Amino acid sequence: MRSDISKFIKGVDTKKRILEIGPLDTPIFKKSEADVYYADVRSDAELLEIYKHEPRVLNAVPIDFVIKESYAAALKDVPKFDYVVSCHVLEHMPRLIEFLLDIQKIMTDGGIFWALLPDHRYCFDHFRQPTSFAEAWYIHTTKMPYAPWRVMDHILDTARCNNPVEFWKDDNLAVAHLLSNDRQWNAVVTRYQSVLDGSDLDGHHSVFTPKSFLYLTYNMIRARLFPWRYKSFCFTPYKEFTFAFSLAACPAMLSDPEMAQYELAKIAALLDEDEKMLNGKTIQWI
Repeated sequence: MRSDISKFIKGVDTKKRILEIGPLDTPIFKKSEADVYYADVRSDAELLEIYKHEPRVLNAVPIDFVIKESYAAALKDVPKFDYVVSCHVLEHMPRLIEFLLDIQKIMTDGGIFWALLPDHRYCFDHFRQPTSFAEAWYIHTTKMPYAPWRVMDHILDTARCNNPVEFWKDDNLAVAHLLSNDRQWNAVVTRYQSVLDGSDLDGHHSVFTPKSFLYLTYNMIRARLFPWRYKSFCFTPYKEFTFAFSLAACPAMLSDPEMAQYELAKIAALLDEDEKMLNGKTIQWI
């Protein structure tokens, strides 16, 4: 396992089936150390084309499964996985609810999904607003391929700086951003329109803080759209910009009100905690 994220992901049985999403050149698990398979929405050739100006892509691991529609459809003839792992991938999903519903279908009962996400407050997404359940639900119910307002948000308001230490300082950050944001409005609109016309946007369609993600999933549970139970949650460590969680696949969450109420209580208790006391802390449940 990658040493830089070993503090977030623990207890994975590498002899069991693992699916890693979007590994590019830095997989969490190597084939030599685990029964791992790699998935991406792009083929090896497509990844090479997109990242042709980045030398690191030459070291990208070969993709085993190319996902063009859904994971359930692409992997319908493949044995189910005991683990799914991803590092800074979930924020790229334009249809968040669909992804979380979809990925559960390729997992064994009780299979664990580990995800690491950027805390937008401490990376280049600092000036963007967290994704709400209302937004995710609207995209889900209207079957939008992506949210146009998030495309604009990404193009217009991503910061030049991506150093978490600077964002944790928060000294005159707004002024520094405004003075360094030299994107011309006409160029922003042109790029925005090109995405709407079909150009690719390899950016963050969603942004989160640990608590905003917890609250988003709280409402997903209320809406019977969350087939998962929380197993662990790691809050963003000081001077870093990654938080993490693990979820156990549990289709019964979609129909069992008692089970859902138990999960809601777990989340509510965390939301009530002082976040300053949670920095870097990992909460675990049986």
